[in-house]
Amino acid sequence: MPSSRFTGLYASRFSLAAAILVITFSFCQPSSVLALSWKAPEDAVLYEKGMDCEDRGDYSRSIAAFSELVRKYPDSKWADDALFFIGECLAKQKKYADAIESYKRVVIRSVSPELSADALYMIGDCYVKLDDNANAVMVFETLKKNYSDSIWAADMDKLIARYSPVPRKGINTFSSADTLQLNANSQFSGQDGGSSGSANLGVSGDTGSSSSSTSNGANATMAEASDPNMDSVLYEVGLNFHEKGSYDKAIEIYERINRNFPQSRWIDDVRYMLGEARVARGEYNEALKMYRMVLTGKKAVFHPDAQFMIAECLLTMGQHQEAMDNYRLLITHFPKSDWKIDAMYMIGECCIAMGDFKGAADQFRGLIREFPDSDWVVDVKKALRELGEDIEDKAPLTQKDVEKISASPSWKAHFDLGVKLKNEKRFEEAVVAFQEAGRLNPRTHEPLWGMGLIYTQQEDYTRAVRVLEKAAELDERNPDVLSLLGYVYYLKGDFQKSIEAYKRVIACDPNSKFIRDVNYAIAKVRRKMGR
Repeated sequence: MPSSRFTGLYASRFSLAAAILVITFSFCQPSSVLALSWKAPEDAVLYEKGMDCEDRGDYSRSIAAFSELVRKYPDSKWADDALFFIGECLAKQKKYADAIESYKRVVIRSVSPELSADALYMIGDCYVKLDDNANAVMVFETLKKNYSDSIWAADMDKLIARYSPVPRKGINTFSSADTLQLNANSQFSGQDGGSSGSANLGVSGDTGSSSSSTSNGANATMAEASDPNMDSVLYEVGLNFHEKGSYDKAIEIYERINRNFPQSRWIDDVRYMLGEARVARGEYNEALKMYRMVLTGKKAVFHPDAQFMIAECLLTMGQHQEAMDNYRLLITHFPKSDWKIDAMYMIGECCIAMGDFKGAADQFRGLIREFPDSDWVVDVKKALRELGEDIEDKAPLTQKDVEKISASPSWKAHFDLGVKLKNEKRFEEAVVAFQEAGRLNPRTHEPLWGMGLIYTQQEDYTRAVRVLEKAAELDERNPDVLSLLGYVYYLKGDFQKSIEAYKRVIACDPNSKFIRDVNYAIAKVRRKMGR
């Protein structure tokens, strides 16, 4: 699933992608001569070139393309986005100071408040990477004040608290006898937002013995409770461990706050971060407990996030129906949440995992109707195509239409006809169209894949396996064919072959965003096998 929340930026990016998609589809239409005569403006070409280079990780060429766009076409509608992506590429190259300068230009010249808010957030993030927390906090405070309607505003209090100096009054009054003998010897430098010094804050695995830890536990609790700032200090230490990937130590600190400071102003923050740390360790049941506590906590700003993470944990545990129910709860109770679109998409993914392809298609279509400009639309349309569904509702084919297309010498025309007939549930005619497409182009897997979809829908798994195995022979590394083949093997009860097919999907593209879904499928098969 896409994780970016840069709505202002990606809406414009995907409107361009959608335009190119429409132009591409038009080549297959009778008006293809007109489509071929169209030439994209150079600024749009440079923008797309920059995006392609960034997607491939070629950041230097991406920067060059975006810079040329800004230099030649400073008034282009893509210029501000190009400046943003220059900053993004520089940040990925860890040139954070240069990235900040590019993002600043976006803030100064952009007329889009969404894009300006995105750029400010990234400036703050770059300052954090440079260990300049003071400037980061100033930027986050500016974002909170000037862009209160942005999607980032809700996160600002957490980030400001995380990177602001924490009052340390009274810290040095504690002796080692008054604190848990689990000394983290946590250093607070000026870069981390405080004065130099150390606090004996108690994290296991560093110094001291477990026996002295136990004997001093009661004194530690009393000492901590008597100091009004200790919860803040402990929370910062926990975040420090968390950011460094020391989840065991972070969890110990968070649990200590949760236990000793139930009335702390940070208690909801702590419980949410405790859930995140548990997720990072794969302890999903423990994470669920924390997220459910956050959901009933006082800080409403955390409620949508907690609800979404409850669903995510359940999904990761393979509890697809429960996950889907919780995604729906998010949509019902938090209809204005930034997570609503993600939840709608994940409901579709749950439907696919449970074999409810029609439900998935209906869910994806609903997402496109409600959020036509969302950055999810490209993924949703791809998912619909993988399900063998038309992207848009169209008038049913007449017999005259079928006869006209049937006379075409183009295998693609016959394939497209097969897809349309399949969507109209005219399966016998669809199979004939796919067979003709395969005859005209015996080297392509697509007609066989189309027939595999039909046979699977008709529950004729023997035929489905036969055509899909032939498709896999034609294209051994096609994830669409292999994933469908794995699913049909599963439906037939041939579990070992199902796992082998799914593993081949992973081998095709280990970095694919759909790998998580494939791993769920493998886990589902293994549970069915009783392992």
